[in-house]
Amino acid sequence: MNRSPIETRPRTDPTRRRGAEVGLVLATHAHTDHLDGKTLRAICAASPSAVLAVPAACRETAIERVPLAAGRLLTLDAGDRVELAGFEFTAIPAAHETPATDGQGHCLYLGYIVCCGGTSIYHAGDTVRFAGMAEMLREHRIDVALLPINGRPGVVPGNLTAAEAVELTRDIGAGMLIPCHFDMFDFNTADRAECEEMARQAGVQCVVLCPGECWP
Repeated sequence: MNRSPIETRPRTDPTRRRGAEVGLVLATHAHTDHLDGKTLRAICAASPSAVLAVPAACRETAIERVPLAAGRLLTLDAGDRVELAGFEFTAIPAAHETPATDGQGHCLYLGYIVCCGGTSIYHAGDTVRFAGMAEMLREHRIDVALLPINGRPGVVPGNLTAAEAVELTRDIGAGMLIPCHFDMFDFNTADRAECEEMARQAGVQCVVLCPGECWP
């Protein structure tokens, strides 16, 4: 797949962090490291027009953790596509170990494809690879894949390993991998250098971002 070159060097730009108001926050599922009330209340208070988008399956949990005025909570299910705050985003099913739904058939776990400025970014949330996943994602012509790399069978289930993230990036034809979901908790992390080396050997562009770095 032919693409324009993607800038691979992250940078630190404090001016982009100070005084900037958030327009949209995407939560992929109800686990507290993805839908943390304290963090989200602070973000939404600092950005009074921000909209919080969550899976429809965790609507009540979101309301309990982040009380918001009417119109500031958006619920989504797999396949929903919305344009908001200058972004077009599509909800994609995820499988946090296995695909799962609530009693109404809503997906418990989602990922998002976010399009802006001609770039398509896939944020997987927490997921393992499931049947038909790569084929579905290839249709969206992903430029950048944000994939978890902390999965370890028998230790931390429910997420991709670094090797699986590299393989999925290649299989969906994405131009770049940005690994995530590591260095958050001691028991739930992964080796970033190992991921970078695996990507290098597979011919996959990989950028590991540290706190404070911006991309591109």
